Amino acid sequence: MDEIPTLFLHNHNIFKDLIPQELDIVKKFLKMTEADTGQVIFKQGSAAESMCLVLSGELEVMKTAKDGSLVKIATIGDGQSVGEMALVDGMVRSATVRASMLTTIVVLKRDQFDEILRQYPRIAAKLMKGIARHISINLRKTSDQLMSLMMPMT
Repeated sequence: MDEIPTLFLHNHNIFKDLIPQELDIVKKFLKMTEADTGQVIFKQGSAAESMCLVLSGELEVMKTAKDGSLVKIATIGDGQSVGEMALVDGMVRSATVRASMLTTIVVLKRDQFDEILRQYPRIAAKLMKGIARHISINLRKTSDQLMSLMMPMT
């Protein structure tokens, strides 16, 4: 498979604070792979061991409803990511993610992130700041969406 484009990484919130030399180091810890249509990337309740960035294609994020059915809650497209919390909290997956078409993803496993932390603590600090920023932005969006669904209090 081709090399992961540096500009692709630099344009993402998680990696945007890294200088080119730092991005080159981080790229050594990333793996690019393809997911076929319908392939499950993460399963709700399973161990959270990696995050993914979509280079091309599309992922569906689904949660299990009370009746056991899967409900689509989000679509992750080109340049977006999913699973960032896995690098931070190591808890189980909060949703199922599957490819809705042939999708090229870039994967960072938690053990690889931990290796960056050991070998390159300054780079890891920048990545953690980027992850925090990214999660914060997503939380603000979710909060706004929730507010738009709530009834006004009188």
